Amino acid sequence: MIDISEMALNILKEHSQGLHVDKLSLCILDKYQNLQIDADSLSSKLSNKLSTEFKNKKAKSRFTKIKNPNGSYKRGIYKARKFRVNEAQYVSIQIPEAPSSNFVGSAGEHAVLSELLFRGYNAAVMTVDEGIDLVASKNNRYFHIQVKTSSESVNGFSFSVKKHIFENNDQGITFYVLLCRRFMKSYFQHDYVILSSSVVATFINTAAIKETASISMRVSIDEGKFMLNKKVDISNYVNNFDLIK
Repeated sequence: MIDISEMALNILKEHSQGLHVDKLSLCILDKYQNLQIDADSLSSKLSNKLSTEFKNKKAKSRFTKIKNPNGSYKRGIYKARKFRVNEAQYVSIQIPEAPSSNFVGSAGEHAVLSELLFRGYNAAVMTVDEGIDLVASKNNRYFHIQVKTSSESVNGFSFSVKKHIFENNDQGITFYVLLCRRFMKSYFQHDYVILSSSVVATFINTAAIKETASISMRVSIDEGKFMLNKKVDISNYVNNFDLIK
């Protein structure tokens, strides 16, 4: 498990305007859902940790604070510090060449399978794919899961589900997990958008998703918010595996 200051840094990099430690704690708990700590306790620990680093490391601190007009610092609000990179010392990270779609699809399924197992679901990959990639059970309930994987492009992450497959599996136990894979300077970040078939149906009925021969979903990230087709904020569905119940 990475340190909470690293978690905070990852969140703050997506919020250039900065966040108060209380809001920052909620964002961390939303993104890293296996933390065994409540929001108030995390906020207190985070405040001490960030304050100590800011005071002791000064210009070398990974975090900076926002000043009031009178020169004092705004209480409890932090930003990720932007360091100038010396080009002579900069080491370029080569992004691996993308494999074929078959490899990407299988990798996405196993990534979701791993996340489910870590969360106590008894899960397995289906031998034959007829619109369901994984089956999972927890607390005597069974679920069907379709996994779609997309790497980030200039337009975000694009996903498509064939209409007849969606209709054949439009049940309360069916979930769609959209794996958004993006490169973050030196590593790949995975975020999982988890939508039940009923939620997808609602988005179709409200025109958030356009329905043709395929159900097309485009996920983009705007100021830390995950948007569906630039119409609906779906941040509450991101990395929230507790929705599968």
